[in-house]
Amino acid sequence: MIEMTAKEKKLVQDLIEKTKSGAVIWEETADSQQFFTTFRGEFSVVVRCEQEYGQDSIDPEHDQTLEATTYSLVVQDAKKRKIVNLEERITLYEEQSSQLEPLYDAARASARKYVDEGLDSILDELKNSQ
Repeated sequence: MIEMTAKEKKLVQDLIEKTKSGAVIWEETADSQQFFTTFRGEFSVVVRCEQEYGQDSIDPEHDQTLEATTYSLVVQDAKKRKIVNLEERITLYEEQSSQLEPLYDAARASARKYVDEGLDSILDELKNSQ
C-alpha cells in the first residue's frame, strides 16, 4: 500500500467520483494501458497500469504467469514538471488492495465510452448519408 498525503488521497477519490459521474473525461493514449485528462489547460493527469509476468507459465496465451500489477498516477504542470507521482505495485502473493486501481478502471471506462460514442456518431452519419 502506498503512502499518500491527505491531498493526494482526496485527489484520487475526487477523480474517481467525478469520472464516474461523467464530469471528468479521460482519453486513451497511444499506449492502451494509459489514460489522460487535463484541467484548465495547465495540468495533465495520467493513470497507467503495467502488468509483469514471470517465467513459470500456466497461462497458454502469454506463456507466462501474471506476477504483479503496477498502477501509477502522474500529475504534471504545463512545463511537464511532475507535481504528483504515485506508483503502487501489487503482487499476486500479497493480500492487499490497490488504491489506484479504481481510478484506473474508471478512467479506462470513461475513455472507452468516449470512443464508443464517437464511433456511434460516425456510423449514424454514414447511415444517414446513403
